[in-house]
Formats: sequence, structure tokens, C-alpha cells
Amino acid sequence: MLSLDDIITVWDNPGYQITFSDSVKDLIICNKNVRTQWLNVFSEKQPDELLIIKLIFHFEWLATLKKELIDFYRIADTDYKPEKMDPDWFNGLEIWDVTIDIDHKNTIHTEILMADYYNNGYSFCLNLKDDIITHLQYDPSL
Repeated sequence: MLSLDDIITVWDNPGYQITFSDSVKDLIICNKNVRTQWLNVFSEKQPDELLIIKLIFHFEWLATLKKELIDFYRIADTDYKPEKMDPDWFNGLEIWDVTIDIDHKNTIHTEILMADYYNNGYSFCLNLKDDIITHLQYDPSL
């Protein structure tokens, strides 16, 4: 579990880059170990303690995103998605990239790029706003 001491903020014009202490090598996202070097986290304003706590809770929520992702995926209107969705589909997803942008209102916008081996290895982009999935789009060119 992340703590306040695990979060490092550095000014990076025009905002702040958020990284992790050397003791944090991986985070869990969608039940997958993701190297922290694959995470890009930025904030428009200097993160205070409350925002860092919100970000920590966001990462805890991302770790267990299975049910929400499957439910959203089932109703998503997108091309290329496979008909069969089961635990094997979820377990076979591979996370390629995670970008988190925190706006001036402390809203957390997350974009996760995943590969779906069930679907010819096509990748899809999952967008979230705080703890709500807002969009899913397959991209067969990736």
C-alpha cells in the first residue's frame, strides 16, 4: 500500500510530475503488476496532502478494477471487441501504458492502454474520470 512518503512531486513546466520513491517498483492496476516507470502522472497545480491521499486511493481502486471494467466493457459501443468475456479475458489483458493527469480542480483523468490477446492482440484505451470509467476504444493499429 502506498503512503504519503512514497509520492514525490517535482516541478516540470507547466505543472508537476509525480513519481514514486525508489522502494516502490510496481503498482497493481487491474490486478496486474505495473512497473512504476510505465506510469506517467502529472498535476496542473502543486499537489497538497489531500490530493496525494486522493491519488493513493485512486491507485487502490485501480488495483481492483475488474468488475467495473467488465461491466463497462459489456455495454461499450466499440468496434473490434470480442463476444466472449470471462475471467480468462480479464486475466489475459496486458497493460502497456498508464497516464494520469490531475486538473486544477483535482479531478483525476486516467488513460490506460491495454493489449487484449483474446481479440487478435489489438489494444484498447480505457479512460477514467476519478473513479468512473468514461470511455473504451479499440485501436487495431496498435
